[in-house]
This record gives sequence, structure tokens and C-alpha cells, in this order.
Amino acid sequence: FCAASSGEMTRTKGMMSRHLTSPPFALVVLLLCPVAGLLSNSNDGIAGSGGKSRGCPQLRGVSMNKVLLSQIEFDAVLDLAWSGKASGPGSLDFTISIQGPVQDTRELPMDTKARPTVPVRITDSSSEVSLLFTVQDLAGHCKTTSATFTQYVYPKHIPLAPLLTVFVFAPLTKEVHFSLGLGGLIGTLILERYNLWLAFLRYYDTALVTTLTGSFAKIILFMWLLGGVAGAASRSGGIKGMVEVASKLIKDSFLCQIVVYLMGLAVFMDEYASTMIVGTALRGLTDHVRVSREKLSFIVDCTASPIAGVMPISTWIAHQITQIDVGIKDAGYVRDSAPALFLMSIPTRFYSWFMLIFVLFNILSGRDWAFMYWAEKRARETKKSCTDRPDSATTEQVDASDVSEPFCTKGYTLLQTSSHAEVIVKDGIPARWWNAVIPFAGLVFMYVPLLFYSGAEQASGGVGWHSSARDILGKA
Repeated sequence: FCAASSGEMTRTKGMMSRHLTSPPFALVVLLLCPVAGLLSNSNDGIAGSGGKSRGCPQLRGVSMNKVLLSQIEFDAVLDLAWSGKASGPGSLDFTISIQGPVQDTRELPMDTKARPTVPVRITDSSSEVSLLFTVQDLAGHCKTTSATFTQYVYPKHIPLAPLLTVFVFAPLTKEVHFSLGLGGLIGTLILERYNLWLAFLRYYDTALVTTLTGSFAKIILFMWLLGGVAGAASRSGGIKGMVEVASKLIKDSFLCQIVVYLMGLAVFMDEYASTMIVGTALRGLTDHVRVSREKLSFIVDCTASPIAGVMPISTWIAHQITQIDVGIKDAGYVRDSAPALFLMSIPTRFYSWFMLIFVLFNILSGRDWAFMYWAEKRARETKKSCTDRPDSATTEQVDASDVSEPFCTKGYTLLQTSSHAEVIVKDGIPARWWNAVIPFAGLVFMYVPLLFYSGAEQASGGVGWHSSARDILGKA
């Protein structure tokens, strides 16, 4: 009848054509056609966007994470193709069921989008697991469609193996790089299902290459450059010169702790470099004014990491921006860039700000608690900055293998091992404080303008200095 209202059935022959073109019947047709159109659409399957029919689904395949862990929930992504029309009337409700070693085998309602997801928790481990995914129409208007997914499933605690390897071998061998490399090799061995030869090949021809050609190459390069600045300041005698200038002004333990605190803030580029450089350079000075090694370690450590975490110029920034960028891409966030979010997060880095304020408060108040109190009392009353150290401290360079005695006995630090001898001040080099100020100042005065220049150029296709500072830094 609706076709007749558009004039198509007027071309039919006989009495039917005359009845359809009569005025009363035409009025009825005009009133009922919209309702008839809705009813006819409901017979064509699930309606998509814009009222178009999607027909019946066909399950072409299933995809999941490359690494699956037992007893851990993962999302299975269904690849659906909609074709044809449903064979019966009414709205269509689809369910998805999973057969195999999974925790939940009951039928679940399925979304009607092109790639719906289904939560899956596999119970088996250390074996190949096959799962049968079945999509079914409850009304029976569409045919049942299925797809099989097969993949190896690992035990849920196996990701801890590389980390535990590093934790065990690093203190035993005292070689951080070897331990980290061994941990990576163990991880590759797990991914290759414990095939040692294949893991060895994939570790060097795939894992390392893929990692270093990505964002980690920028992190390593950034750390090398900043490490070069810190090394130049130490190797040239600049740090030692700053200490000598500061020591002339230090008359008591209070001023000495202030100097340690300020030096920790000055060497902001890397927390490990700050710990080694400041701790080694000021250790003799703190011993002279009877500040315990425990207090020195506390001030150095609790300024090194916090200041590196809030400074835009540090070895942490490259890694943090990389992780932020990965997170916002996964979340689909496009309003701000990763550098902009990093800068906005600096005021809310509560741990870093709290520790910097707490250390300064501890120095200014002169109050110590618990074990720190007893360490400071020992240093002030017995002139022993460390419990297992003789009265006369020595700062000679020692070999890394000669650590049978406690560290504090020989004043052992990482800077004084044979493997780190390159950052020790060269013999015959005068200690001048400006040899440390020039590299640090040069870094800051060159880094900040070039950072703005890079951001302004990328932000508007040219030198877009008319943009706000936040937009410029966000595009750097």
C-alpha cells in the first residue's frame, strides 16, 4: 500500500489500481505508512546508526593480548561482520558464550557494535588453550556463528621472574647492567616458552632492537647528555671547588647540613648522580663537623629523588613523558600533550614537595627521632660519624672487589671504585667552583630557550610566539 501511495501500484491493472487511487483509501495509506515503515525496519535485524538495518552477525575471529596469564581477566575482542537480513520479525538479542577452560561459561549479552569485547578469565596455565566463542540469536532469526581462539597461557606470577632475577643478582654480582640484561633475557626466555636458544636470538635481534629504536633511545640519549654535564662538573674539579668555597663558611653542623641540602638541590639532573656526587664530595666535611653518616645519607637521598621528580630538566622527564604519552593514547585523550600534562602535574607531586619541605624543616628545627637521634648523639659525643669506622677516615680510591670490610670502614662509595674512576677529579687539576657553575648554567640557559623555540615552531607551523607558554611547552 505504501508503494501505491508513491504511484508505483497505479501502474497495475484492473480494479486494484482504481481502489488505491481513490481519495478515502489514499488518506488511510498516508496515515499508516509511517507505522508500516517502522514495523518493516524491525524485521530487518538490528538497526544501526541512522535507522539502517545491520542484519545478522558473522563471527570472523577473536583477538586477545599477546601475553595471557592464568586467573587474570582479559578482554576478548570479537571481529563481527554484519550481512543479510534477519529471517523473522521482532527485535534481535544476541548472546556470546565461551567453551573451554574459563571461569565463566554462561551466556552473556553481547553489544551490537562491530568489535564488542567480552571479559575472559582462563583457568589453565603453561599450555596451549583453545576457546570456542559462539554468538547466538535468542529469537532464532539469525544463524549461530562461532570462532576458535588458540594461544599459550602463562602462570599468573611468571611476570615477577625477571624482576626477582634483577633483585637477586644485582647485590650478589654488584653489576647493575649485567643484572638488568639477565632479567631481560629471562623475560624473553619466558615469552619463547623456555627455549633458551630461541630466547637468546630474539633477545638480541628483536627485543633490544625494538626497545632501543623506540622512545627508550631518546631516554638513553637524554640521560647520556645530562650525565655528561654532571661528569664534566665533577671531573674538572668544579664540585670539589664548590665544596671548598662552602667549607670556608661552615662553622658548625647546622650550616653543614644546609650546604648538603642546597648541593642536593643544585645537582638536580639525576637522582643517582646527585647521591654519588654530593655524598662523596661532602662526606669529609660532615665528618669534620660531627654529622653522622646516617644523617648525611638521609639528606642526600631525600633531596636527590624529589628534586629530580619536579625539575623539568632531569633524567626522569624523558621516561615520565613517555609513560604519560602511552597512557593518554590508550585512553583516547587528545586535549593536552604529554609534556603539557607533565608540567601541569608538577604542583601536585605531593611526595616530592613534602620530602623537600620535611628535610628542610628537620635541619632548621634540629630535631631528630628514633634511630636518627641515636646516630646523631653518637657522632656528637664520640666523634664517630659511623659505628664501624676508625677515628681517622681515609678517602683513597679502592677496588670494587675489595669490599670484604664494611663500607663505612674505608669510606667506600660508588664514585671511588675502579669502574667509576672516570668521574674522580684528575690529578693536578685545580678545584675551581666555576667549573661546575658553567656546565649547569650553560645547560639551563640553552635548554629553556631552545625548548620554547621547538614548541613554538611545532605549535603553529612557524615560530608561533603569539601562543601561550602552556601551549608552546606542550608542543615542545
